[in-house]
Amino acid sequence: MKNEPNIRILVFKDGDMYVAQCLEFDIAACADTLDQLRGDIVGTIDAYRSESLALHGAAFQGIGPAPAEFHDMWDEKNKFEHGANDFDMALAA
Repeated sequence: MKNEPNIRILVFKDGDMYVAQCLEFDIAACADTLDQLRGDIVGTIDAYRSESLALHGAAFQGIGPAPAEFHDMWDEKNKFEHGANDFDMALAA
């Protein structure tokens, strides 16, 4: 939506579940499959956005960032994928 922040989403596997954790806001979802996870995290973000708009008049007002461990995971992933290599890599779960 217009004038809303870009939201980075870290996706990883935890045991048998896939997890999606937003970094800018502490919003997460988990699912059995990546396809299900995509729908779940989009729906969860939309629900938080709508509730925040209704209660505070601004999207995501009052929702803090994800815990530091998730930001560290993101940084480590980007370090791996964007290292000083002559090739591109994608991390697949």
